[in-house]
Amino acid sequence: MLYTIDMPSLKLHPLAEAFPAMTKDEFRALLEDIHVHGLHDPITLYEGKILDGRHRYMACTQMRRDIECVEYTGDNPLSFVISKNEKRRHLTPSQLAMVAGKLATFAARGSNQFRMVATEGSSRELPSKPLTIAAIAENLNVGQATIKRAKVVVEQGSEETIEAVSSGHLSVNIAETIVKNVPRDEQTALMLLPEREIIAKAREINARNNILRRQERMGMLQERVNNNTALTVDKKYNILLVDPPWKFEAGDNSRAVENHYPTMTLQELAALPVQELSDKDSILFMWATIPFLANAILLMETWGFNYKSHIIWNKPSLGLGFWVRAKHELLLIGTRGAVPAPAQGTQSPSVIEAPIGRHSAKPALFAELIEALYPGLPRIELFCRSPREGWATWGNEAATPSV
Repeated sequence: MLYTIDMPSLKLHPLAEAFPAMTKDEFRALLEDIHVHGLHDPITLYEGKILDGRHRYMACTQMRRDIECVEYTGDNPLSFVISKNEKRRHLTPSQLAMVAGKLATFAARGSNQFRMVATEGSSRELPSKPLTIAAIAENLNVGQATIKRAKVVVEQGSEETIEAVSSGHLSVNIAETIVKNVPRDEQTALMLLPEREIIAKAREINARNNILRRQERMGMLQERVNNNTALTVDKKYNILLVDPPWKFEAGDNSRAVENHYPTMTLQELAALPVQELSDKDSILFMWATIPFLANAILLMETWGFNYKSHIIWNKPSLGLGFWVRAKHELLLIGTRGAVPAPAQGTQSPSVIEAPIGRHSAKPALFAELIEALYPGLPRIELFCRSPREGWATWGNEAATPSV
């Protein structure tokens, strides 16, 4: 039903309030259009408040002209207001996330004030359900994790911070970092800086927090270590360095590594008590050559570790090979439990050049790198060729470890 009201004092419905306001230029263009052509679309009201058309309402009020209104009678006002805004305006992902965050905050403060059905077109007699993050995510096509970040910005951010994201000038991720680490009264001054300086500030905060979280986690691991000082078979190690003696089964006896040291099949390696030696929070560094890469990852998983990354040892000279002549080996990295990654800025490069020693021996610099990244934690090296101070060792026959 269409009716006319004479400059009433209407409030904005929270569903509509969640969407960002027009820019000054956009509103000026709307004023000119209504002045020349009149009001094409009526204002839609819901629960006595403006659900759609707030800028048209403001324009008509400013020009002191009658306002045509219509009541919303559908089942899903959220979908209605989303549809109206999406048709008229192009919102960035962060702007949509802020809309979702405002709706989620509104729902959390009193979801019984607004109830909706999940599917458009359903019968009004069907029972409705509260406005939830899941429902908001479905209607706006925004991930629930992103909505939760936006909700933090809405609840902890200054007006300037919220406006920076709502206007599309700042991403939700950057804003969340700011509001969780900068007091609200200090955010106002920060938002006056150029965007690149705000982003740089957020990255600085993230880097600092990553270091603090890593230090905290390392401290927890070290505390466990201090209560486990005896060097026995039952001792658990946080750091494991393994150079498996892979059994080459290509049938070329001239290249058999058995001429240099005893080898083991994948099944024999998998049977080693590595899980018994490794702490519930531990990291595995395991050497793998090109032909055994698939087996190495399988072995890592068999031992209970998840592959994370690897370092390439780039050798100065070419070796042998069937498909290609090998010039590198891989040091695979896998974790189990909650072992912290290296602090930002301390990570190893993915490729390290180092000379070749005696057959199968690995450059000491890789062990030194591990020691620097994880100082003070119990370390053990399986199939060690050159024992190092501070490392327990495990021999080819899986004998009792020793320093």
